[in-house]
Amino acid sequence: MKKIFFIIFSMFIFTISFSDTTYKVTTDKKIKLSSEDIKKNNLQIENQLAAIFNPQTYDAAKIKKLVLDIDDSTTKEEEILVNSMSSLIKSYLSNSKYKIEEISYTDAQTAKVTISTTSPNVMEYLDANEQALEKQAEKNFKSLSGKTVEQVDKDTANQDKYAPVLMASFVSAISDSIGSIKNSSTQTSTLEMKKVNGTWVSDDKLINDLLDFKF
Repeated sequence: MKKIFFIIFSMFIFTISFSDTTYKVTTDKKIKLSSEDIKKNNLQIENQLAAIFNPQTYDAAKIKKLVLDIDDSTTKEEEILVNSMSSLIKSYLSNSKYKIEEISYTDAQTAKVTISTTSPNVMEYLDANEQALEKQAEKNFKSLSGKTVEQVDKDTANQDKYAPVLMASFVSAISDSIGSIKNSSTQTSTLEMKKVNGTWVSDDKLINDLLDFKF
């Protein structure tokens, strides 16, 4: 069960509330950017990051594609997993924060953004409360599926069908506990952003890099 959660949770991490607008800005000596251009770029980057890290950005469609890598056509069991992941993300984000430490322009269309994030130390909590969480997950599974974990273990023909529900059960157990996690973990990441058609954007690698936090 712990392994299941680690796999799921390592697939995503988002923060959070923007806590500070004071950060270092550097530019390559070869770049010709006016103070006004830099100010506009900084604001666009701030807004883009705020959108990326806003939990409301990640609706069911976004979770399906980015987090769970499943198509639009989902089973009832997969929908249960989508909903549980949504709840976990919202709970996690509401208890986390991020801060831009530096924006470094390597050219007029590229910026490396250093961000520190402070989030609940989920993996530490998981290690300390594994048995209790597994028991709660078993209760959740029974409530969601009408079956016990033992029954599904014996029903080999339908194990794949109930796999998303099993994952959802453990995710929900963690989600319900996020608010009680007292210890936090602070990480620093450097992200690359590109200016495309006048707008600063990032690709999925930005998210994937953030998802690789060590809790």
